Amino acid sequence: TTIRYNLKSGSEVYFRIYNIANRLVYERNEGFRNEGEHNLVFRNENLPEGVYFYEITTGTARLSKTMVIVQK
Repeated sequence: TTIRYNLKSGSEVYFRIYNIANRLVYERNEGFRNEGEHNLVFRNENLPEGVYFYEITTGTARLSKTMVIVQK
């Protein structure tokens, strides 16, 4: 899965996934990213099927969306 996001200024970026019970199940520091558009690639290897919430946070902003994982 590729998630696109845009930064208005450079910042550290963190990517987190929470399960439906709002428990943190995955976390990754993306490091410092400059201003502009970026792609975050997530390859699910361990999470079971279900509904999750992902969050991208920076020093000044937070993006949160729903994600559904389906196994083939």
